[in-house]
Amino acid sequence: MSWAAYTDRLVDSKVELCAIHGKDGAMWAQAPGFQCTPDEVTNVANAVAKNDQCICSSGALVAGKRWTVIRLEPESQLIILKGKEKDNLKQTLVVALTNQAVVMGANKDENVQGSTVLVAVQGMRDYLKGCGY
Repeated sequence: MSWAAYTDRLVDSKVELCAIHGKDGAMWAQAPGFQCTPDEVTNVANAVAKNDQCICSSGALVAGKRWTVIRLEPESQLIILKGKEKDNLKQTLVVALTNQAVVMGANKDENVQGSTVLVAVQGMRDYLKGCGY
C-alpha cells in the first residue's frame, strides 16, 4: 500500500484536507488542495513534541493559512487548531505525531464536525504507530 492510500482513507472519513509527513517535514502523501511546507510541518511538530506553549499565543501557519491553537496535548502528541482567516474560519485542523510521522487533517466542508476530524486523525496515528511508524 502506498502512502497515498493512507490519505485516501482519511478523505474517505470526510477529512478532505490531509497530509502525512515525516517529522523532518518531508511529504509522504497529501490530498489535493492541502500542501504544507517542510517548515510549517516541523514548526508544529516541534511545538507539540516539546510542549512549546508559545504556539498557543502565536498560533501556527499550516498549508499557507493562519490557525489558532484550541488545545495542545503533548502527552497525546496532539494539537487541535481552528482557522483564523476568512476562508478557513469554520475549519478544524488536527495534527498528531507518531515516532516518525506527522498526520494532519482538516475539514473542508463546514458541515463536517471537528470531532470527526479528530477521530479520523487519531485513528490513523494509532494505526501507523501500531505498524512501527
